[in-house]
Amino acid sequence: MLAVTPPSLTTFKRRAGAPTPTFRVYCFPHAGAGPTMFNQKWFTTVGFPETVDVVGIMIPGRLSRFREPALRSIAEITALLANELEPIFSKPQMPFIFLGHSMGTVVAFEFIQEMKRRGWTLPLHLIVSGRMAPHEISRDTPIAHLPDQQFLDIMERRYNYTRIDPELEQLILPSMKADIFTVENYRCPHPADVPDRKLSMPITAFTGTRDRHVFLDQVQTWASWTTGPFTIHQVNAGHFYYELPEYTQVVRQIVTATASRAQ
Repeated sequence: MLAVTPPSLTTFKRRAGAPTPTFRVYCFPHAGAGPTMFNQKWFTTVGFPETVDVVGIMIPGRLSRFREPALRSIAEITALLANELEPIFSKPQMPFIFLGHSMGTVVAFEFIQEMKRRGWTLPLHLIVSGRMAPHEISRDTPIAHLPDQQFLDIMERRYNYTRIDPELEQLILPSMKADIFTVENYRCPHPADVPDRKLSMPITAFTGTRDRHVFLDQVQTWASWTTGPFTIHQVNAGHFYYELPEYTQVVRQIVTATASRAQ
């Protein structure tokens, strides 16, 4: 476990008596969420070896950082993560990979770019899911600017968002709309125009066959962002599939194999 946990990281309780971890998975959650979906239950569902440590990325505006205003650009998020995580990533640490879903894939990708700029050790693998390649433009109509009720109605239809207690919903709505604004306004040049931003680690991409807002052809172009191996997997699902075997089995295989090679 981490000796000191910065506010942008969430660690999850490990089993009493579990061996000391030798490999770490940093998880970047989707818009409007904290990293709690990557908890001990998910760890058990995936079936990670107990020498693997799972850590969640926590940005302002949610859960333990609820009282902090949500950020409204990927650049702001990346800058905050770089400043808060500098004590960890600027020093040698155990081997690690990044795993992101939806908005989390963009945050992970751009954070790697900042890590490259600072000369930090990079993840050995990047797992992305539920998100088109960085340079692709969404085919959805923007919604972050809409009145609250109209925004929530579209979130229900578009992402299967489940409505909750209205008072609680009003509390989390600012961070939800800020996150959606962030991804709607994110832009990245084509990799052919910025070859220095290409990665060298393997990239594995996932997409749901029933995801009506992330299209296979736009996910396939993640391949153009690495000089290393690229693999794509389709999951028989919509936008969310954290606990489905088609996803968890492949993630486990990647982590186990990468951790083994890193020893």
